[in-house]
Amino acid sequence: MSGKQHILAAMPDWQLWRHHFASVFVPQIELYGRMWKERFLPALAELENEARAVEEKEQQRLSTEVDPESFDPDGVAEQAYEAGLAYYEPFAPIRQGLTNMYAIGLHHLVEQQVLLFFRQVTPASGPSSKRERDPSFKDVRHLLEAYGVVVAQLRSWPMMQKLKLLADCVKHAEGRACRKLLKRERGWFNPPLVGRPRVRQPLFGQGIYLDEGTLWDLTDAARSFWAELGDALTGT
Repeated sequence: MSGKQHILAAMPDWQLWRHHFASVFVPQIELYGRMWKERFLPALAELENEARAVEEKEQQRLSTEVDPESFDPDGVAEQAYEAGLAYYEPFAPIRQGLTNMYAIGLHHLVEQQVLLFFRQVTPASGPSSKRERDPSFKDVRHLLEAYGVVVAQLRSWPMMQKLKLLADCVKHAEGRACRKLLKRERGWFNPPLVGRPRVRQPLFGQGIYLDEGTLWDLTDAARSFWAELGDALTGT
């Protein structure tokens, strides 16, 4: 019996898996996004409020200390703004780096879900080499192709590929993943001010500038991936 025939001989209950995707995997992804959106990112946003408070306090101080006859409103406002900026600037790279790390956690979560799915769907008597090591997305694609599902045809697949490249780029800095991602999503490398797109700092992904909208687009793609896969497996 060929490997493909062996896999097909033990047909999983796809309706049950479709329900598992919808009731377990998707809610896990949604909870991950909610934790960041409702708890973590608002804390980072407080930095802007703190910087604004520093600016206002400095403006009040300068307004009271400057001789009224030589008072320059524009000059005071500029000095106050510089004080707020000086407070904010040291935190800005860390804030952006932590935002970028959202992609690492999201990709790791999906990887763990894929691992669970692959291990439970692959027959226990299948090739031991594939069951003893963690599967790659390539392994999963081959498994699903045996059941007639081409993952690359899912609408969410292009964004899922970008998520993997993004996670690798943030973790490992400049390299093949960053070069590939730069060709697909150059906008993610464009800083608020004009600058040369480079990634040098490991873990934080310095040189990548994700905004919150991109985080939620990636999250939606991960949710859609499991929903679309469940539909494809059940023919719905």
